[in-house]
Amino acid sequence: MPPCPEASSRSECDNTAGFTVTEMLVAMMLLTIGALAIFHSMGASSVLAENSDRHSTATQLTASELEKARAISYNKLAMQLATAGTTYFEGATQVTDAASGRVIPSSSVVIDGVAYKVHRYVTWRSTTVNARTVTQAYKQVTVIVSWADTSGTHDVRSDYAVSKTLAPSSSENLALRSTPTMSSEQSPPHPASKLIDGITSGSTINLAHTKSETNPWFAFDLTASAVITEISLWNRSNCCADRATNLWIFVSDTPISDSLATAKSSGAASFNIPGQVGRPSTVVVNSTGRYVKVFLEGKDFLHLSEVQIMGTFR
Repeated sequence: MPPCPEASSRSECDNTAGFTVTEMLVAMMLLTIGALAIFHSMGASSVLAENSDRHSTATQLTASELEKARAISYNKLAMQLATAGTTYFEGATQVTDAASGRVIPSSSVVIDGVAYKVHRYVTWRSTTVNARTVTQAYKQVTVIVSWADTSGTHDVRSDYAVSKTLAPSSSENLALRSTPTMSSEQSPPHPASKLIDGITSGSTINLAHTKSETNPWFAFDLTASAVITEISLWNRSNCCADRATNLWIFVSDTPISDSLATAKSSGAASFNIPGQVGRPSTVVVNSTGRYVKVFLEGKDFLHLSEVQIMGTFR
């Protein structure tokens, strides 16, 4: 017997007892969409898992870099002065941050086929704690680990503050307690006493000025150990200011050698101004010492208009 004997046509028989071609096509489309959704979900899960693994690796790298920073003593951390109030420390490759224009030490490492870039920098901070004006000076170590994939660039950031509490503020220019000396004196008279005469105009007549020699220096004996918070240098203002470039400042409780190489290896707190000295250039020190010495690295004249060594005697 036919499957639908009462049907007047083949089409009516299909509609009552089976699926039409249209219904079968719709069903196939729904199955295809479902399969694609499952495939897409599996792919998304895989990408999420990869991103999670990379984020975990980046987090471990930041923790490792911060541990390295913890191992560096307060006085030795971040000795390379880049801009006023900011210093940066070790790193293999010098790169420039587009937003700030700062040079940030960085290096790269490849883990499981993924390239991670490690950026490290240290910022000096200070804040007034209370009405007694007790200053809390600290260095904030920041590590940023970044990596890129098909979805863009990602990063993980961690910060670590290294603090040192200083005595109640009664800061003074300790350089005025000293009798400055110099490696040589250019004529007409340009004595070291010009460094503490309070005149920062930078005109030739107001300069302490050495002869052209290798690694010339100015030195200060503060007569007693002091907590030195910062040191400011004033360059000349008329000509030849570019001579005062790549200066080194050393602070120590013991006399500092007249040899730059020996001073660098002596263990004294050291601070470098790699570019041209400004009017002024200020180096945050936050270290104790009786002796301060300023070197110019290389062969040239060393001339400055004024030096201020701010701090308090202990």
